[in-house]
Amino acid sequence: MFCAKTDEEAVTKGLSGAQFFGFVFGWMHGHTTYGRDNVYREFRKRLDAEDSAQAREAATDLEPEDESARVLYRMGRRGMFMGSPTFIRENIRLYEAAHLDILNLFCQCGDRKHEDIMESLELFAKEVMPEFKDRHHLQQKWREEQLDGVKFPIHTSI
Repeated sequence: MFCAKTDEEAVTKGLSGAQFFGFVFGWMHGHTTYGRDNVYREFRKRLDAEDSAQAREAATDLEPEDESARVLYRMGRRGMFMGSPTFIRENIRLYEAAHLDILNLFCQCGDRKHEDIMESLELFAKEVMPEFKDRHHLQQKWREEQLDGVKFPIHTSI
């Protein structure tokens, strides 16, 4: 997650961190040689060569066949939570509509500057979170209705 005043600023400041985060998860599904791999060095090689058509083809060739692994591999692209408060809010609404219990957002990934991360968190807290906090009681009510009659304490719906 990276929240900035504009989509362009968010992508400029946050994209490489998101790409590294996604690359690591994709790398762990089949490419790992423990004790020998330097994942960040491999990431930088691909990032530095990204402008060439050959690099794009090579990245596609490395995509795992397993659908779950492929999703993780592709996570390094912009995604739904890097942009302006409006962009992020609109995407979180989709998860809210599906009654998602928890949404984990990571912002301290890759080479992002501490100051940029703190500004992102502050903007997110001031301009994105309040809308969802105001409606949280509706989610709680829906969850209680779904779990009505369950005899055991539920700490998660997963």
